[in-house]
Amino acid sequence: MRIIITESQYQNLTEEKLREFLYGFWDNQKKHGEEPSLDYMLFRVLDINKETREDYDTIRPIWYEYNGGSEVLFKKLEDEIDAKEYKLVEGEFDLETTMKVVHLDFERPILEIMVDVDPRGTMVFHGWNEDTDEEYMVNDTIDAGYHEALLNYEGSDFQGMIRSSVYDFFYDLLEKYGIPIDVEIDLQEIYGAPYGINENTQKPTRKSDILIHMWDKEKEEKGYATFDPDVLKYFGISTHNNRKDIVMYEEFFSDYIGGEEKIMEIINHISINTFHTKDFPEKTVGGYDFEWRISDVYVRDGNIYLSAQVSEGGMVSLMNGKTERLDDAIADSDVGWEIQNEVESTIQDCMYYLIYPRTAMYVTVNYVEI
Repeated sequence: MRIIITESQYQNLTEEKLREFLYGFWDNQKKHGEEPSLDYMLFRVLDINKETREDYDTIRPIWYEYNGGSEVLFKKLEDEIDAKEYKLVEGEFDLETTMKVVHLDFERPILEIMVDVDPRGTMVFHGWNEDTDEEYMVNDTIDAGYHEALLNYEGSDFQGMIRSSVYDFFYDLLEKYGIPIDVEIDLQEIYGAPYGINENTQKPTRKSDILIHMWDKEKEEKGYATFDPDVLKYFGISTHNNRKDIVMYEEFFSDYIGGEEKIMEIINHISINTFHTKDFPEKTVGGYDFEWRISDVYVRDGNIYLSAQVSEGGMVSLMNGKTERLDDAIADSDVGWEIQNEVESTIQDCMYYLIYPRTAMYVTVNYVEI
């Protein structure tokens, strides 16, 4: 089926005539037994690039109107894919796994598709031989590939590569609806997904093995390991709603570095220093400028408790734009109590910034002398 209009006809198209033309095009598709679609021929005829702002402002609204509204199209799309599992096969990286749609969020004009991708599937990825400093290719689990990326380059780059394959899959599947999409992925195990083909792989794939391997590498490079809760997101453990699991990994890290005796060594080594707010991120210290020392420290029930003494000469920038001496601001009957509390919170946040990554233990400031 071909529909041809002249340049002069196109130039005379008003919005109503454009609607009439598009409706006629889609009606003709129906008459010929075809599903109405945003055929690329439309965009060639109208000299509009598909998936551009001009397309979204002129063609898509009429397309939604023709189909009864974008909500109608979204409902059909939702019925087709929501909570469904799919086989993901991509030739370039020999990627083969299972994925599942876990959430759809339609904020017009974009449909956000959240997808779990099973890390037990397989793919080809770059490995790195630490002994020879040579790169090689390996076919192993996605889980092992992500671990390799965390160690030797960027985990976000690795996930971006998989996300691109997921996007292409859903773009091809859902193009018929004419709703622009974006995808976000998470590496989560899905029941029934394939396991890795290399069962004898030397790359660690269990969570504990992956973490120990990462911490060992950190110790080799900088002399100590650090605990990063963001790494747990790879295992599907969110810092917002899985506190019990996070505690388990915090305890696992504490055992790894040598238990309470080693933790006290680390704390004592850190706490002998004089600290200054200028040495910490601005978002942690706000408008405060002062020094302090730790006067007392002890560990109880898996928490670190500190007392601190603030040196003379500290300053604070107030909300009214003025900068005052810290002791003068605390003496103010209106805001003094608030400044005192904020100084304690600032010291607690700064000590947490230093101590938690080294010990996986939380810090509480009991008392601050100013």
